[in-house]
Amino acid sequence: MKDSLKKMRYHVYTMFFCLLLCIFFAGCQSASKDSTDDFMEQDTDIDHTTEDESEEATDLEAACDTTESIAGDIGTGKEKESPSEEGVFLYEQAALYIQDGLREYGIEGDWAAYFAPVDGKFLDIALVNGDSRWYEHLSYTYDEDADWYTFEGQYEPILTGQDANDFHFRSDSDEIEEVLGNYDYVIEIGQYTEIPVPRRYSGENGWVEHDTVFNFGLHENDAELSYNLTAHLYTYYDERMDVDITIQYPQLSAYGTDMEDEVRDSINAILKKAFFYNYEWEEEEKEKGLQPRGEMYTCIERECLVTRQDNDYLSIRIYEYNDVRGANHPNDWETGITIDMRTGKVLTLEDVVGTKWTMEKLLESGKFKALWVWGPGNASYEEASQAWIEDVLDYVKEYGYTALSEYDSDFYITDTSLGLITSHYRYYTNIEAEFSALGISGF
Repeated sequence: MKDSLKKMRYHVYTMFFCLLLCIFFAGCQSASKDSTDDFMEQDTDIDHTTEDESEEATDLEAACDTTESIAGDIGTGKEKESPSEEGVFLYEQAALYIQDGLREYGIEGDWAAYFAPVDGKFLDIALVNGDSRWYEHLSYTYDEDADWYTFEGQYEPILTGQDANDFHFRSDSDEIEEVLGNYDYVIEIGQYTEIPVPRRYSGENGWVEHDTVFNFGLHENDAELSYNLTAHLYTYYDERMDVDITIQYPQLSAYGTDMEDEVRDSINAILKKAFFYNYEWEEEEKEKGLQPRGEMYTCIERECLVTRQDNDYLSIRIYEYNDVRGANHPNDWETGITIDMRTGKVLTLEDVVGTKWTMEKLLESGKFKALWVWGPGNASYEEASQAWIEDVLDYVKEYGYTALSEYDSDFYITDTSLGLITSHYRYYTNIEAEFSALGISGF
């Protein structure tokens, strides 16, 4: 009997315990379902946000892909911090300024512009298009009240296609690598690239070119000549590239000129070429003549003095002054040109002095005197003049420049004399001798 009661109690206790377990697990399942539902609702919201961000990321990635296709693999591997809103606006305004330059100077292509962090009031930019890389340097000011920027191009070699010799940060130097290794902002720039921001800046003007006749007679009014020589004035001014070129040059007028049109046009071309030359060493580049839009940070002044003008000959001294930013000093020199007005031919020095002379013999003749001298103030004019000629003679002997053909653009003639344009180191002066003293006739 006792055993039966014990068995009954055991079954009752077991059933009660199982009932409690069922109630407990049922409550846990309900709580778990509520938590899962809440989480799923939150997860749904997260999925929507991620989708929006994913679209933005896709757009940004596409933009980055476009820039990378222009720039190539810069490969800095550095995590970039986003610039401030004010910084971005500054970079965008500078990008518009650069874009204006690309349009003004006809620079083709799309460029990735890497802006280095702002240094005071200066911006350093690397413009990259594949293997083509340019280092640009701008200055700026900001008017806070007007919310207005003003930019100035301190160094923009991309606009002329060449580096300035006086700058240490050339396109192949370390400076451009420094910008690419530590840039703050990058944007695509090209002539046709849309940069959708309002313009809040002003900048320097581009190039302006004029070539006109001006009223200044180059010969006496009572001179009886078979041609009419007029003066022309060429000016080229570029505020942005800091270029100022002024050239006064002569031309034969179509009016009052008693010569064939072809001869007149040929002489005019010869005269213009004598004034519009460049300094390239390569003959192919030299033949292109002066390229004003390829200059930067340069002042050039060229003018002339007519030393002989009659029906037989026209002879001109061409004076030139140059001032280039970064050079040790300005420099000046002269060249000469003499034309036979009967044939339109440019005379050589040998045409004038004959074959018996060399430059060495002319300087040793003792017949020349300097028009002005460089030397100690206590020396007489004659002594200083002779000392100069002896220095030039030593130079000619040392380097073997004795052939007359070496000096075809370094002479001129007057009514009675031969002039030689001579130089020593960075100085020059002209020396003259009478035709009669040299035994030269026919002039």
